Amino acid sequence: MMHAIVSKSILQRVVTHTGIVTDKLNMTCLDDGWKISITDPAKVAMMNIMVWTNAMDSYEVQVTSEDEREIIFDLEKLASALSIFPDGQPVEITFSDGVVRLDCGRMHRAIRNEVRVEGEPRMKIPEVNLRCSIPLDTTEIYKMISKSGGITDHLTISCG
Repeated sequence: MMHAIVSKSILQRVVTHTGIVTDKLNMTCLDDGWKISITDPAKVAMMNIMVWTNAMDSYEVQVTSEDEREIIFDLEKLASALSIFPDGQPVEITFSDGVVRLDCGRMHRAIRNEVRVEGEPRMKIPEVNLRCSIPLDTTEIYKMISKSGGITDHLTISCG
C-alpha cells in the first residue's frame, strides 16, 4: 500500500518528462520516494526520475513484497485525470489492491495497475557515477534547446 499527497504540478512534470521517452509509467515506491525508471521501446533512451518525499505533502508506503512496490500504468490515463483536476489543489494518490486511486477535491479517478508478464525482465537502467553532477531546472533545458535549435542540432552540457 502506498499513500501520497502531492501537488498537481509535480505530477504534470512527471507526465511531461516520462512522455518524452515512453507512454507507460513504471514507478517504484521506495521508502524515501518514487523512483521512475523508463526506457523507450527501442531501448535507446533511458531516464531515471526520483520524486523525493520532501517534494510531497505526505507519503507513506507499507509493502510485504517487492511486487507491491511497483506501479505500471498508461501515462495517458494519468494525464487525462490530471486535466480535470482543479489547479492549486493537492492530489491524493493511493495504490492498493492493484488499483491507483487519484483524488482531488470532489474529483476521483481509479487506474488499474498493469500486471508484469511472467518472465518479463525488470527494467535495468545502469547507474552512472559521473565525476560531477549539476541539478538543472527542466524548463531551463527546454529554453536552451529551443534557442539553440536554429543554430545547431547538438547541445553540450558539461561540468568540471
